[in-house]
Amino acid sequence: MNTRLAGRKTPPQLAARPLERREEGAEREPMSFRVSYSYEAGGSRYFTEGVTRDFSKSGCAIRGTVIPPMGTKILVALHFGQNLRVTTIATITWVSGEFFGVRFHQVKKNDYIRIRQYMRNAINRSVA
Repeated sequence: MNTRLAGRKTPPQLAARPLERREEGAEREPMSFRVSYSYEAGGSRYFTEGVTRDFSKSGCAIRGTVIPPMGTKILVALHFGQNLRVTTIATITWVSGEFFGVRFHQVKKNDYIRIRQYMRNAINRSVA
């Protein structure tokens, strides 16, 4: 099945982009903040950092220096400024070049409320 975008034919593998696969109601917000993550592979433990491209209540896209294999469970620390850090377990759901997507296993409701407040404040500062 092919789809058309701006008058051009789009190959089927690009028609349903991995970034678009997310839980219903999990609206994606473009947001860039520091992320640190760790995981085990091949008997070694890796610790590295990246930057988010976008964020939703169910996961985020990360630009990383080391890309874990798809399906890997990672420990993610989301750094929202000096006073807000949220840590959660996530699974790699897609990989594309230097980007990868994660699905959070569980973000505590209070942490998600704090994250949304941080995002609203960041948007208000950028508009002002």
